Amino acid sequence: MAKLISNTYAEALFELAVEGNKIDDLYAQIDMLEKLFSENPEFVNLLSHPHITQEEKVAALESTLKGRVDDEILGLLKIITEKDRAGEIEAIFENFRAKVYDHKKIGVVYVTSATGLNEAQRSKIEAKLLKTTGFKSLETHYSVDEKLVGGMVIRIGDRVVDSSVRSKIEKMTSELRKVSLN
Repeated sequence: MAKLISNTYAEALFELAVEGNKIDDLYAQIDMLEKLFSENPEFVNLLSHPHITQEEKVAALESTLKGRVDDEILGLLKIITEKDRAGEIEAIFENFRAKVYDHKKIGVVYVTSATGLNEAQRSKIEAKLLKTTGFKSLETHYSVDEKLVGGMVIRIGDRVVDSSVRSKIEKMTSELRKVSLN
C-alpha cells in the first residue's frame, strides 16, 4: 500500500512538472530536498511527530522552504504532511526520480567486475549498453567484487547479465552434480 501511495503522489508531481515544463527544475529541487532531509533527519521527524499539530508542521514547511522551492513541491509537502504521510517522502522522491528517468530515457546501470575498469573499458561498456538498450543516456555505477574471479555482472532494473567466471564455475559444478556415475 505504501508503494501505491508514494507512486500516486510522485505521479501527481510528475504530471505537474510536465504540464508546467518544469521537469528539470523540479528534479533539481527534489535532489536538493533529498540532501537537505538526509542531512537533517530531525526535520522529517518533526513533520511526522504525533504531538506537533498539523498547523505547526505546515508553518515549519512554509518558513523553511517558501521561496526556495516551487509552489508545486511546497504544496505536495504540505499535503503529505497534512495527511500524515511524511514517512513516505523518501519513497515519493524516489518514484519521482524514476518517472523523470523513464521520461528522459535515462538508464540506471550497475556494473560489478572482478577488477577495476579503466576509462576505455567503461566507455566501451556504456556505448554497447546505449546501443542495445534504447536509453539515451546512462547513470552508471561501478563496483569491484573479487569473488567474481573474472568477467562482470551488469544489472539494469530487473535485468541481469552475468558473464562472471564465478557463475560459469557454479553452473559447471551444478551440471557435474547432475551427472550420475555408473
